[in-house]
Amino acid sequence: MRLSFVLLALLILTGCSDQSNLNFVQKEVSPGALSLCDQSKCPEISVFYVEADPTDPRSAVINAQIEQELGEIISSTVMPGDSLIAEVQPALDAFVKSFQDYYGDFPEDALTYELDLEHRVSFQNEDLISLSTVYYTYTGGAHGYGSESYLNLNPETGIVYSLPELIDDMDEFTAFAERQFRTQNGIALDANISSGQFLFDEDTFFLSETYGFNESGMVFYYPTYSIGSYADGPATLAFTWKQIGPWLNIPVPAL
Repeated sequence: MRLSFVLLALLILTGCSDQSNLNFVQKEVSPGALSLCDQSKCPEISVFYVEADPTDPRSAVINAQIEQELGEIISSTVMPGDSLIAEVQPALDAFVKSFQDYYGDFPEDALTYELDLEHRVSFQNEDLISLSTVYYTYTGGAHGYGSESYLNLNPETGIVYSLPELIDDMDEFTAFAERQFRTQNGIALDANISSGQFLFDEDTFFLSETYGFNESGMVFYYPTYSIGSYADGPATLAFTWKQIGPWLNIPVPAL
């Protein structure tokens, strides 16, 4: 469950007078920066991410959410869902330790773990900050796993927007989104939504919980396995700002 940062945000709110001028700094993690990699063989790791400038009063709220988001992504590859780690460095240590434990048991195995993660600002203005994460992990087996994630933040408070806070009339919008999904994927309006490669539960369209924004508009990302097989891969449902405009509870950006 995502941490609640409401109280902290309210305490710093008075210091946030310029929502559009929040700077982010780039951070990088490679095996050479991890102390565990000085002691034993290390997996392949490439991690780039951003954090809010620590001099900004909102940074504590925003960076705690970034740490949790990325920490849980990284640790989910080597830990059960009820034991996920909500910080980047401890999550990376857990990933490395898992590989080193495996390598200690099977030193003759050529297998190595892999973690590639890129986290960046995909859209930012005075009403919205959208942070995207694209990642790939491999910890053995026939294939690795790649996916995407987003954090959509209120620049004034630093708190994550819920979808109903961003979108007005969710029922109407979902119906509109289904028509768009059918159009994008060549599925007739009177055909089952699970026609062809897609497998929606109970043949009912739903909006993915993974969504974000970029310069072109809004995108819903359906991870691998969510509406199809591994071979089908992920799916996306994209809207331009003009298309999404009538449903947005925030002003449409003047791009």
